Amino acid sequence: MAEGILKDLPIIGNLFSIITTSQNIKDWFFAKKIYRFLAELDKVELKHRNKFIDELDNAGKRQRQKVGEELIIILDRLDHLEKADYLGRLFKAYIQHEINYQDFSLMSSMIERIYKNDLISLVNNEIKKEQEQRLYSLGLYSSRVVQAGGFLGAQMGETATVTIYTINRTGNQFIKVIRSSLN
Repeated sequence: MAEGILKDLPIIGNLFSIITTSQNIKDWFFAKKIYRFLAELDKVELKHRNKFIDELDNAGKRQRQKVGEELIIILDRLDHLEKADYLGRLFKAYIQHEINYQDFSLMSSMIERIYKNDLISLVNNEIKKEQEQRLYSLGLYSSRVVQAGGFLGAQMGETATVTIYTINRTGNQFIKVIRSSLN
């Protein structure tokens, strides 16, 4: 009753509409992420799906719940729909035993935290210098510091300290899994 009276007040009514609409948008966005995630899983062969379900059943209720909760939490946190596709590819690799649960969990958090354009560049093998440090902070790249002579930024006869970034084992595995469904 009081809620109906409050909604009749102009400012409160507008705020109530905004809150209701924003919740509907959030629900719609979450549903789209689930759909895109499941679309990737639809590509898993039935024998792999059945084997995974059996393994999850044998692992017990706690493990099933842990996997399900982690997926829901990560899907909810994803800031772009495309990331749900990539998460689906990771989970597909986990179902097919291409990666273990720890790698799935690690790479899932990487998908959640990575800047969308960096992810696209990584998938397309078009990494720019300015992206390397961000990929390093996610654990996809390694770095090493070298002393370099004049040709790498210092005057001839002087030395400069240069950080060189290279993709690491986790980064290579991440790219392999993410690209697997693109072919």
